[in-house]
Amino acid sequence: MQWTWYAVPALIGGGIALGLTIYASQQRQRTAAWSLGLLSLAIAIWCLGYAGELVAAGLAAKVWFARLEYVGIGSVPLLWVLYGMDYAGLRRLHGWLLVAALALPITTIALVWTNAWHHWIWTRMMLVEVGGAQMLELDHGPGFWLYIAYSYVALLIGSGLVLRTTTRSPQWYRHHGLIMICAAVAPWIGNVLYVSKLTPFPSLDLTPFGFALSMSLVWWANRQVQLLEVVPVVRSQVIDALREAVVVIDAQLRIVDVNPCACEWFGLDQQRCIGTSVKPLLERWHISAALLHQPSDQPLLVHSADGRWYELLTSGYRNQYGVNIGQIIIMRDDTERQRAEQTVRRHALTFENMLDSVMLTNDAGHIIDCNAATERIYGYARSAIIGRMLLSWLPISAEEQATIRSDVRAALAQAGRWSGEVAFRRPDGARGMAEAVVVPLSGDSAQAATLIVISRDITARLAAQAELLQQKRWFESLVAVARATAAAPDLDTTLQNALRVAVELTAAERGSIFLLDDAGKPISSILVRPDISALEHSTLVTQVFDQGLAGWVARHGQMALIENTAADERWLELPNSPYHARSVLALPIINAEQLLGVLVLLHGDVGHFSSEHSQLMQAAVAQMALSMRNAQIYAAQRTLAEQLRAARDTAEAANRAKTQFLATMSHELRTPLNAVLGYSDILLEEFRERELDELQVDVEQIQAAGHNLLGLVNDVLDLAQAEVGTMQVYWEYTDVRMLVERVAESARVQLEQNNNRLALHVNVPEPFWLTDATKVRRILSNLIGNAAKFTQSGVVTLDVTRIDTPEPTMVFVVQDTGIGMTSVQVQRMFEPFNQADSSSTRRYGGFGVGLALARKFVDILGGSIAVTSAEQVGTTIEVRLPIVSPNTAANLLEQQMSAS
Repeated sequence: MQWTWYAVPALIGGGIALGLTIYASQQRQRTAAWSLGLLSLAIAIWCLGYAGELVAAGLAAKVWFARLEYVGIGSVPLLWVLYGMDYAGLRRLHGWLLVAALALPITTIALVWTNAWHHWIWTRMMLVEVGGAQMLELDHGPGFWLYIAYSYVALLIGSGLVLRTTTRSPQWYRHHGLIMICAAVAPWIGNVLYVSKLTPFPSLDLTPFGFALSMSLVWWANRQVQLLEVVPVVRSQVIDALREAVVVIDAQLRIVDVNPCACEWFGLDQQRCIGTSVKPLLERWHISAALLHQPSDQPLLVHSADGRWYELLTSGYRNQYGVNIGQIIIMRDDTERQRAEQTVRRHALTFENMLDSVMLTNDAGHIIDCNAATERIYGYARSAIIGRMLLSWLPISAEEQATIRSDVRAALAQAGRWSGEVAFRRPDGARGMAEAVVVPLSGDSAQAATLIVISRDITARLAAQAELLQQKRWFESLVAVARATAAAPDLDTTLQNALRVAVELTAAERGSIFLLDDAGKPISSILVRPDISALEHSTLVTQVFDQGLAGWVARHGQMALIENTAADERWLELPNSPYHARSVLALPIINAEQLLGVLVLLHGDVGHFSSEHSQLMQAAVAQMALSMRNAQIYAAQRTLAEQLRAARDTAEAANRAKTQFLATMSHELRTPLNAVLGYSDILLEEFRERELDELQVDVEQIQAAGHNLLGLVNDVLDLAQAEVGTMQVYWEYTDVRMLVERVAESARVQLEQNNNRLALHVNVPEPFWLTDATKVRRILSNLIGNAAKFTQSGVVTLDVTRIDTPEPTMVFVVQDTGIGMTSVQVQRMFEPFNQADSSSTRRYGGFGVGLALARKFVDILGGSIAVTSAEQVGTTIEVRLPIVSPNTAANLLEQQMSAS
């Protein structure tokens, strides 16, 4: 080892570079800190390696340190470029770009360490005497000169990035760039002198001496101007990206910086306006300069000469010594909000005179305003409503109220609105139902409205709907009674069927029915205990009629509804009874003021039978009475059988005539509906031209209802034609692919209503097929529409395939991911006017005609239909339609042409 003073600058530069590396690692969250830290580390390796080369003794030791230097020498140019990119705010190198950039430095370092094999870097290495110390003198090969060219190009690129960013930055940031440019140039000047051998000591590399100077300069710069604290790219990414106008002025009211938004709004040139007075802008905003020296957290609303409104905020900024050196002016365009508030004020009168209830709430859900319709609908005075929670008058618990609020928040977040029906209670205790819509509003103060709730009282409408539904259920029940009691002409079967239907309609557990003669004595009966002997049966019937409830009903000719048999003396508890009833419904069966019998229904629960059961059975027993009377007549006078048969034929003929009449009424029913739809189109076009949005919505609802009603009328009429056998089949060759695509397009709106998606899979090599295209299209539309109606946010799939064995068949499979059905519901799904359950019509709409019509069309076309379904899994419906042979097709077309 030999000591030389030439190593001191290299040690100083390496030590400062190591210190800067440690500092940069502590500030790694700062922009450009990591690249500056790696650059400092590479410089430290270069300087300390050269110091080791100077003090090492012997050629081998010096060469080893020279190789070590190249770990830093090879890294410095690329790291300088990366620092320049960070400083300029450019995207860092990733992936193959980084690999390509590292290729030459890594190759150079590898060539240095393997130089003895190829001499690409150094062709000759020897020791020379310089100033009393032995120095390593090197002759360089082509690899060295290639790397020198790469290094100088990288130096120019990195310096260019720093210089470009510096010239485009405000005065404060220019210190950073100038310091880094000077620090970069110093060592490379020494490197140029060393490579060109222009120094007094050609064997002495002056580059580390330049690094000692540059690292001292960088260290001083960091202490004075906080090199890593603020970088111009932050200002570019934050200030320039703001959509608010930002103007920075100094203490003399001169503009020192503006962002692009301010230039765009106020017609400023970013370069030319720097240094000019801000007073012309203040005059445009009608603001005195004194206001700028009174910063406030509250914005100032200003009106510019061009008619726009701005919110203005000012804030002072200080230098590193805490001295206030200027103001920052931030302006936000508030024109639209001001215009919206004016619009709201203009519509205040409309708000007060609306027929629907309108309530405004704050963030906490408290009502802050409402209109007069709210008082009328809900029965509370406005003073009693304002300040209350929105759901406070609902007849539900606090937990349920919280659930509803959660649902409203979720719907607002997802769809921007919430709609539904809510129950309410008036001060007098009367309950009602309202249809409500909740949409969000915006505001600035703590009491500003955040939600608007528009509601309409639908109590009367729901009551009418419930009444209609009740009447429908009664009608269906009476039809069931009529069918059951008319199923067989003999008396015993009629009594059995009547009792069975009565038990089913009331959900009773057991029942009895008694047939009486003209004197009111039981002549035939079906008891709860059918397993007793004839004598016991006769004794039991006599006891029931003498002492029990059936006898009381027969004597008084009145219905009896007992909620608890233990508290009613009319009920007779028979000894050894295998069943104990707690609620009983007993009705007299009367025909033309003649008592024919008594019906008794039993249940083991107290209060099972309701007034609705009694009303329904009162209507049902009238039909039972008629059927029982007919059965009595049939049993007593068999000679009247032909007359009864003639009457039945007459009734059936009347029914067919009714159906035939409906089938021929297509034009008379459709014409007024088409007129309604036509006039609604005219009104809608006129309202759109006049921009009457509220009336336009009403007409659109009329249109939707009309189209829906027209579809229902078409389905009912087609069903009637199918039932009487007058439905025609129009044979034509059809492209099945095109047919399916048209069906999918027509079903798009219906699918989107429940956020569903339709998946089509058509595997038909030969698309042309002889069939009735209209009926096939109606079949598929009804099946897809039914699937879309009972599926929410799911997938409806239509698969079309052709099967050639054993017989050519076109197979259509419609599958959904909806609510599914039970096996009982599957059995009833193709019945006309039938729904899966009693709530389906209310929840999903329709009258149960579509599937029945689809079944009729399949039958007419000679096909088959099959259903598989599971609750909460979905439903699959498969339709198979025959593909006729060429000979049969020719005959069908010939017959159709002849008939036409």
